[in-house]
Order: sequence, then structure tokens, then C-alpha cells
Amino acid sequence: MPLIIAHRGANKYAPQNTLPAFSKAVELLSDGIETDVHLSKDGEIVICHNYTIDATSNGQGLIDGMTFAELRKYDFGAYFS
Repeated sequence: MPLIIAHRGANKYAPQNTLPAFSKAVELLSDGIETDVHLSKDGEIVICHNYTIDATSNGQGLIDGMTFAELRKYDFGAYFS
């Protein structure tokens, strides 16, 4: 029996790799969730598909080049419509 894995959460319903996307995947009875993890400049775990925040936020730059506090200033749902 095939499994249904929500790629970056239910990313057609909510911004990818966000709690709303993960919650929607659970609501849709997905068998699992795929995500990617990176470390910020100060060693905090950050969930984001790319090494940069360019495509998924209203900012630009490498995740490992910014502190967690700096990353929190950006809107990671800005691209989603």
C-alpha cells in the first residue's frame, strides 16, 4: 500500500514548511511529512527547503549567515497566495 507523504507539509493549502502546512497535512491524514532543516548562524534549527530565504520570504540571504533573531524578522508566508 503506498504512503502519502506531505512534501513540506500541505504546501498547496498553506506556506511550505510552516505549522499551518504541517497541521493541514495531519488533517488530510497524510502518512508523513517531509521537511528540510538548517542551522542559523547562532546554531538554532531552522526549517526551510533552500539554503537561502530568497524564495520563501520577503528577505534575502543564506540561513547560516543570519542569527535566529534576524531570521524571525522576515515573513515566511509573504510569497504564498
